[in-house]
Amino acid sequence: MFEIVERYGQKALVTRKAHRAGQDICAIPVESVHSRPDRLTVQIRSDLHARIGPLLEAMNHACVPNCEIDVVTMSLRALRDLREGEEMTFFYPSTEWEMASPFHCHCGSAHCLGVIQGARWLEEKDWRGRSAPHIAYLRREHAKKGILESLYQMDDGAVA
Repeated sequence: MFEIVERYGQKALVTRKAHRAGQDICAIPVESVHSRPDRLTVQIRSDLHARIGPLLEAMNHACVPNCEIDVVTMSLRALRDLREGEEMTFFYPSTEWEMASPFHCHCGSAHCLGVIQGARWLEEKDWRGRSAPHIAYLRREHAKKGILESLYQMDDGAVA
């Protein structure tokens, strides 16, 4: 199915066989569930984070990923055709609202975002397609809050 290898001085998750776009690659085992994120958790709801251990420890971020983590079915899915031996990556903000350990991205894509902090800090133009249901919900709520704050600021300057 996959193996964890050392590449460029860090761990990487590499497929042992080719996969078709849209194909589920594997189930993701949940070791434990927590109310706060850490480096080895993936956000599965707006208030819950699942520790998935070695898989997440080895699966690197890419601003233009070739896989996604489906937090509803807890499965890893190919976003495009994958060749045997190819590194599997996913877009961390697709599941993470606020990351426990933000970092500078070095994915090399022409669309690289630079600093990866979570979906909360992405502008609409930087959004990369699909997201987990809780991220879509949090983005809508965050947008509503921003609109309300703008209205309150306008109201503060109004003359009666």
